[in-house]
Amino acid sequence: MIFNKIKNKILSLFFTKILDKLEVLNFSIEKEDDNNIIISGLSSHSAMSVSKIKEHIIKDSLCIKVYVQLGVDKGSGRFRYKIYIPKNIKKICFGRTCELIYEKI
Repeated sequence: MIFNKIKNKILSLFFTKILDKLEVLNFSIEKEDDNNIIISGLSSHSAMSVSKIKEHIIKDSLCIKVYVQLGVDKGSGRFRYKIYIPKNIKKICFGRTCELIYEKI
């Protein structure tokens, strides 16, 4: 148990990356309602699993970053993530390069 935690910590230091949209197979965006969308897909890096998904705000944009890492126990490269869109957010971007994936009209 302790060994696995140490192993995962070491692997995350050296083998973690942030996915860009081009690295996601079957990337999709579903509009649930005016305040929520769902993004989903599968990492094209077959040996890596999704370890976390983070959001951060830059001005009027919300940037979503999907982290994958090598050696996650019982992990998967597939993700499905619901995003709440605050009123002040106009754009949603994805990945390390913050590619625009959604814009409020």
